[in-house]
Amino acid sequence: VGSTSHSGEIDHNPFPVNIGRNAALHGMEHPGQLANAAVDDVRIFARALDDHELESDSPALRREARLWLEFEDVEQKGEFFSLGIGGRSYGVVWPDRIPQPELWQLKKSAQPVAIEAVDIPQGLVRIVNWHHVTNLSELDASWRVTTEGEVLDEGTFELALAPAESTTVRIPVDSPAPGVERWLEVRFTLPDETAWAPRGHEVAWEQFLLPGVTAAPVQALDRFAPLSMDVTDGAVIVRGAGFTYAFDERFGTLSSIRVGDVELLQQGPRANVWRAPLANERDAWGVYRGRLSTHREGMGNDIANGWRAVGLDRLAHVVEGFDAWQRDEREVVVDIVAHAAPPVLPPGTFSLGFDLRYRYRVLASGDILLEHTIIPKGTRTVGPEPASASSAARSRSSTCPISSRRTTVTSPTSAGSVSRARRGWVCLRLESSYWRPARSTSVPTTSREPGTRSSSCRSRGSR
Repeated sequence: VGSTSHSGEIDHNPFPVNIGRNAALHGMEHPGQLANAAVDDVRIFARALDDHELESDSPALRREARLWLEFEDVEQKGEFFSLGIGGRSYGVVWPDRIPQPELWQLKKSAQPVAIEAVDIPQGLVRIVNWHHVTNLSELDASWRVTTEGEVLDEGTFELALAPAESTTVRIPVDSPAPGVERWLEVRFTLPDETAWAPRGHEVAWEQFLLPGVTAAPVQALDRFAPLSMDVTDGAVIVRGAGFTYAFDERFGTLSSIRVGDVELLQQGPRANVWRAPLANERDAWGVYRGRLSTHREGMGNDIANGWRAVGLDRLAHVVEGFDAWQRDEREVVVDIVAHAAPPVLPPGTFSLGFDLRYRYRVLASGDILLEHTIIPKGTRTVGPEPASASSAARSRSSTCPISSRRTTVTSPTSAGSVSRARRGWVCLRLESSYWRPARSTSVPTTSREPGTRSSSCRSRGSR
């Protein structure tokens, strides 16, 4: 039996378990033989086994094993795609020749006919022919007006436009229909079958929203039944007309959205600064040019090495403060302060963390307004931009939030309060919709906490 001595924790790394191959060293283009051994049985456990257990084949050991393979058995688990030798994970077509969604965007971005709005209420659009030799008379031009996928009106128009020329055309759209969302679509298609595409193939298109849409009527909060808030062991329960929401104090999350008898939430929102590396970030071509002080052996020979090395993909969240109070009969506020950081890293490793604050406002209408702030701590590595940050301060020494987001979550009363700790916060506010019902509600503004600022900020080293 072969063995290797090791002491201390086994380091986390991003590579899968392989038998007879080192996934960290042996890529798709590795030349030559990977192993000269005949593998019979494979067993992987989360602990060390004694000599007797190594020889055992007991059912108890089988249940305990993280992996137990006997190569006498063959188990079919479906088909899979392989990139092949020298293949890369980027591309716009799957191996079975099915186009990937981004191929539609690639086609749209390079379309050779531009269609621009001039005066949409009057049906005026500007057409630009970006072809080098093709006159637009060689394509069929058409338009249609739709609402919720239904065609209300349609027609065609003749257009002879030389390459690199432009003109304005009028589409005969009807007068606005109040309260109805209508879209004008203008398309250019092939009139005949060609060697590269069938008749009717769409060469260029554009879509414009026609006027006439009015906002849904606003409903005041006093039209809804009062809220009630109950503080139980480790949870805050908010009840309204037809809905019940729960907040978990231990994990610092919204843990349940129940409308009637139906649970709508599988897991509450929690800060996440990781995204899967893109194809270029998984390649080694730029790793040395972009090598940072965060680079660590065992984390992959790619640009995303530093992201994994500091543990951005495995942050552990610790709740530091939990408040809940009922502002009035129609609003409950839950304020959560937490800190997220990698759980365990080797000594001397570059480290960082994030101070987090979540403020939930539950309204009698069923709306949940979430205001979220994330503040990096430590000397931050250059990592993936957070999905919620449209403007982020890139800094190597920063106490300014990467992002702050105001989110709306919605569905379809006695005063109380629970308090653990509170902390101030600053900067960078963004707004987005998380989930709303089919009604509009008048939302009262919230007074700012003492010492907070609403203006964006810069920290040392930001650009």
